[in-house]
Amino acid sequence: MKVLDETLLCLLLKPVYTFLNLLFPKERFKMFNMQFDELHKRQSQWTVPDTELRESLRLVVAEVLLPAYRSLLKRFG
Repeated sequence: MKVLDETLLCLLLKPVYTFLNLLFPKERFKMFNMQFDELHKRQSQWTVPDTELRESLRLVVAEVLLPAYRSLLKRFG
């Protein structure tokens, strides 16, 4: 989950102790997109044979990622 955590840091409205504090919203989106692409590239190769587990993983990622991204879009979009 380290990469997901790093990706989410780009979306935080009040980043904690990172160089992202200094970045403008446009740069945050750019950083998020780059890290999300990297994360997608890695995780799209994974297979989760258990249907229930696979769906649970999708829901967890959506529950964490989407609200943070929406919040950033609402504030700066």
